[in-house]
Amino acid sequence: MAFKFNQYALTTEGQEDLDKLAEGIKSSRRFFVAVEGYTDNVGNKQYNERLSNRRADSVAEYLVAKHDIPIYRIQMVGLGEERPVDEGHNREARAKNRRVEVKVFTADQVTASLGGSDLTAR
Repeated sequence: MAFKFNQYALTTEGQEDLDKLAEGIKSSRRFFVAVEGYTDNVGNKQYNERLSNRRADSVAEYLVAKHDIPIYRIQMVGLGEERPVDEGHNREARAKNRRVEVKVFTADQVTASLGGSDLTAR
């Protein structure tokens, strides 16, 4: 899910996509949710690491508050500028890198994933 520059709040569309993801895992007893926050390369490294953590936290907080997913089942990490999906230096490339990737793992396999969708923050 993508975020606007310097933002970490979820939009209504982002919340709807997380709602779908959460509904898909509620029937599972053994699952783990990995939430990874990222930024573009604008700004200093420390600021970007904090922002990426805030993005991951906003997703996790929503899943816990809205869907009662136990926090112990969610692993959040902010990775800042690491692992860009687009190495370009234009506006579109930077926008692709401002994201949170959400992956759900069960005992057997990955059951759901949100990564490159068009979710935006307000």
